[in-house]
Formats: sequence, C-alpha cells, structure tokens
Amino acid sequence: MKGASMEVIQLLAMFRGTIPKDREKMDLFLRYQAQHFDEKWQDLVESFLTEEGKIEEIPHVYSFHQDIISFLEDSSENNDQDLESYTRNFGQ
Repeated sequence: MKGASMEVIQLLAMFRGTIPKDREKMDLFLRYQAQHFDEKWQDLVESFLTEEGKIEEIPHVYSFHQDIISFLEDSSENNDQDLESYTRNFGQ
C-alpha cells in the first residue's frame, strides 16, 4: 500500500492476524464501520484513525420482551394460544 501511515499498516496487520489484536481497538473499529458502511475501505480506515474512532451514540432499540412477558402474565393459563393471539393482535 503506497504511502500508508504506520497506524494504517498496523491496523491492517491486526485484521490480517499477522500481529496480536487489540480487542478494544477492533471493537471500536467495527462499531465505527457500522456507522460508516458506505465509505470506501481505504477512506474508512484513514478516517477511523484520524477521528480516533469517535462514534455517534446509537439510539436505544426498543425491546418488546417485557411487553410480551406482561401480556402472558396477565392472560389466561393457555400461554401458547395467548402468544398466538398477541402476535395476531399486534402484527408481529
């Protein structure tokens, strides 16, 4: 890779497994990549290093887990049928 900085070369070596992985940096890169998935690879790596891996806070994804549990607890004894009724009523 022509003119690549030492940091870029080290990061790529971690991806290739030719040097020990820095798990924290790899995790940060994967999160950064998820938010910049449409960038070209070289630009992505360089911007990750330039911006020091800063990522935007990902909004909390709503979980229906507690809603389903509450629905089943409040319903009758036949939970299989109630779960079917829940999915039919709420279209999920």
